[in-house]
Amino acid sequence: FDCSPDSLSVTVNGSSLGTINGLTLGSSFADIYLDKNGVSPTLKKSLEERCQELNEGN
Repeated sequence: FDCSPDSLSVTVNGSSLGTINGLTLGSSFADIYLDKNGVSPTLKKSLEERCQELNEGN
């Protein structure tokens, strides 16, 4: 999945399956995993740690 502010794209094994345009769809999809009630607190923590590592240049 690729979420942007105005769309959500799906790619499987390098092949694009499509893009849905919509100003809120991408952020709504991301909220499933990343908001305070996200379905996977472990995933959220892992993403936060990885983003911090990337920002630090690791």
